[in-house]
Amino acid sequence: MHPCEHKLALFFAIVREQHLLNLAVLHENAPYCANLFYVFEPPFSLIVASSAQSEHIKAALANPHVAGTIASNANNIPSIRGIQFLGTLTEANTAQQELYIARFPMAQTIHGDFWNLTIEWAKITDNTFLRLGKKKVIERR
Repeated sequence: MHPCEHKLALFFAIVREQHLLNLAVLHENAPYCANLFYVFEPPFSLIVASSAQSEHIKAALANPHVAGTIASNANNIPSIRGIQFLGTLTEANTAQQELYIARFPMAQTIHGDFWNLTIEWAKITDNTFLRLGKKKVIERR
């Protein structure tokens, strides 16, 4: 397997096995974080739901360049798998909203807003395969 294909396969595997991300934004010139459930839409979109009135979404609308993490809930260091990412947040389209609701049906009752987080850059950590301290980087082109 070509090294680039391996990185993408590893990225896809980690993103598909998790469902919660930590979103970091710049809010009034200070960092601000929020945890959000997501649905993966290949190749590089994560669909999230959150009110347009929430602090993190208001901040992301003011500056759509966001950062975040997706990580496993590992009990020991050799089991850690995760992704650090940079991306942009925009309004989700109807198909993306339906994808989210299909995965999380309770979202229909919450009446939130839906967002598309496009990952532009990611650093992958997989201590189960890469050994401790080894990282792989992918960039969307």
